[in-house]
Amino acid sequence: MKTIKKTTYQIPLKQGGPPATTVDLIRNCLDLPPQGGFTLQVLRDRDRIEKALDQSKAKIKKEITFEDQDWKNLKAIVKQSTWGTRHPDILAFLEEFE
Repeated sequence: MKTIKKTTYQIPLKQGGPPATTVDLIRNCLDLPPQGGFTLQVLRDRDRIEKALDQSKAKIKKEITFEDQDWKNLKAIVKQSTWGTRHPDILAFLEEFE
C-alpha cells in the first residue's frame, strides 16, 4: 500500500475557483484520455483509483491510501498527463509521483 498526503495548492483548476487539492489534481489526470482513448480496462483501473479518492474523503483523512497496483497505475497516469499552464504547484504535485 502507498499513502500520499492531501495538500491544498495555490493554483485553481478553474479561473477564479477555489485552490486545487491533491484529490482535484488526481481527478483532473484521471479525466484526461490516454492515447487511443478509454478502454474497458483503463476505465476499471481509473475507477479503482477514484474509489480510493472517495474513501479518503469519506474518512476525512489527511492522506490517501492506494493499493500497490492502483499506485502503479496512478503514477503512469500522472506521468502521461499534460498541463495547459506552468506553475510551481503543478511541479510539486508531479514530484509526489517520482
